[in-house]
Amino acid sequence: MNFKVHSPRRARYQQHFLVRFMLSGLGAIFLSAGALNIYFAASPGGLPFWAIGLITALGWHATFARFWVGIDLDKDHIVLKASSLYPIFCREYGLSQVLGFRVICQSSRSQPYQVVMVCKNGEQATVCSFRHRADAKHVAQQFSDFTRLPLTMDMS
Repeated sequence: MNFKVHSPRRARYQQHFLVRFMLSGLGAIFLSAGALNIYFAASPGGLPFWAIGLITALGWHATFARFWVGIDLDKDHIVLKASSLYPIFCREYGLSQVLGFRVICQSSRSQPYQVVMVCKNGEQATVCSFRHRADAKHVAQQFSDFTRLPLTMDMS
């Protein structure tokens, strides 16, 4: 994922093009396999319907799923959005309601380092997750520098 500054007042954090392209290609293979299994599901030696549904859903989301974080200083908001040809979620936060960013470590996860946005109402919205500490620090610093909000490292 990369943090791209479009102008001094607008930035976007999203997946690299090459990663998106490769993931979409792999997802298309799974989606095609699932669709073919649905078409030929009447055969006696076919997969169970739950397995066909799982393969097809995995292919669908790998092919079409997108996640991005948009920052617009002119409109004074941060948008976290996920979609898969249909909206999964879209959360908008006013920058005036954000206290800052934190990097936290939860060692029980496969990607233990998370960059979270801390709001005045106590809500903590996860912006992104990383496997390596240095990557989490770097991206959190980019968010902090662009928005001019403080950054806290909670990695004990």
